[in-house]
Amino acid sequence: MRRIAFAFALTLAALGTSIPAIADDSTPVFGEIAIIDDSNQTTTINNVVYSEKSGSGIATVLGKFSGLFEFGPGTIGVDSQGDPIYQYDGFVTLTASDGSQLFLSFQDAVVVLTLDANGNHQTYFSTTVLGGTGRFSNASGELDFQGIVVPEGGAMTFGPTYLEIDGSISTD
Repeated sequence: MRRIAFAFALTLAALGTSIPAIADDSTPVFGEIAIIDDSNQTTTINNVVYSEKSGSGIATVLGKFSGLFEFGPGTIGVDSQGDPIYQYDGFVTLTASDGSQLFLSFQDAVVVLTLDANGNHQTYFSTTVLGGTGRFSNASGELDFQGIVVPEGGAMTFGPTYLEIDGSISTD
């Protein structure tokens, strides 16, 4: 059933139609993004060097969009199941086809270093909506990202990333 709702919402997004807000004035957001950029660009924010990767996707509220992910330096740790993980903080800018932007931040994003049955790393993180431009100028809310990172080369060399997006935003 969720796949049918997802397909319906993506069809609406592709047509430029948004899902109406629910009772608490927040609008559900779900979609997907592929991050395939390997340009190895960096930016410095408050004396911290962030790696940049870009991608594109489609989601309710946004329609077709591009995304810029800025990943800070991370640490190696262990999750509650004892699996080795890589954790990092960062920022996300999602730009809709009309030029409106949504600004997000995240802390403690996780990449599980143990490969899954398909030979990929699992990844997940929650973001806080910091605002935006255009129709997202007063946006707030939270978006969750989860998916896979394809290993590329040696240890700690991450390739393409495929994520599902789920959450809600308010633009009041």
